Amino acid sequence: MHQRRDADAPYFAAEPDWFSSCSIAHSMDQRVISTDDDEMAINEVVRRAKKLEPGEMLELVTTFLPAPGIDVMRAKGYRVWPKEAEAGLVHTYFARS
Repeated sequence: MHQRRDADAPYFAAEPDWFSSCSIAHSMDQRVISTDDDEMAINEVVRRAKKLEPGEMLELVTTFLPAPGIDVMRAKGYRVWPKEAEAGLVHTYFARS
């Protein structure tokens, strides 16, 4: 696992009770997503999250902690849980509140 920066600490927490891997309806991998140069990846996350049905989750896999995107989604009322994973990857889960 990669080294966690002190600034990242407020984002990482224990697995929440609302998390269930069976509820992952969509997964996005930042390493393979090609976005328009004029569009940020968070826009695609917001679009896909809006389509989530109750009980479904969106998974975002990144090589970094997507802190600004996490803040945006929390401000929009989504539940968010980032988790450090294998080989320096961060899996971030989004669900409707």
